[in-house]
Amino acid sequence: MLCPRCAQPLAILELPTERAEVQIDGCRRCRGVFIDGAELEEVVPAIARAVEAGAVRHQIHGERLTACPRCASAQTTVFHFQGIWVDHCRECRGVWLDGHEHQGLWDRVRSTVQQVRTYRDAPAPRPPIPLAKCFACQQQVPQRDTIFTGKGPLCTGCVRARLSASTSYRAVLCPACGGVHDADDYTLTVDCPEAGRYQP
Repeated sequence: MLCPRCAQPLAILELPTERAEVQIDGCRRCRGVFIDGAELEEVVPAIARAVEAGAVRHQIHGERLTACPRCASAQTTVFHFQGIWVDHCRECRGVWLDGHEHQGLWDRVRSTVQQVRTYRDAPAPRPPIPLAKCFACQQQVPQRDTIFTGKGPLCTGCVRARLSASTSYRAVLCPACGGVHDADDYTLTVDCPEAGRYQP
């Protein structure tokens, strides 16, 4: 079989695939390859599925093959697939990829394989951090950084601000209202009907 581009004899190349080694025909001069229709599913399944489903739009573009290198049929067309032009024989269903085209296709396949990882290789997903809305500053903060009061969660920043603003020597936070109590005489700096229930 001769190369349809430079008329050199095509060499048989062993190509390892997931199931077995497949033989394709390649030109050592222009580096183009011919893949038989039966082997297409093993080598480039995406192209095989597109051809079988009729999803490819056959169109004439540039220098199409005048004849198929495998069966010598003139029923050759060219279609665009993922950024490359693929010569396709409608008789034997084989495809011809020029050297620069198949190199670009292998690069895309290789980069896709590197990006697709199995669940064993992927890092374990982190559980979402539960958030709570501070009733004083209305900010969403991690729940672990809040203190729960009768009015709702109070973030630690607001607790510090309230305690530091207190004039009491022994200021404590009221769990009923989120206000500040004096630990000595239980005097409230904010209005809290529940103050008597909580001992500091």
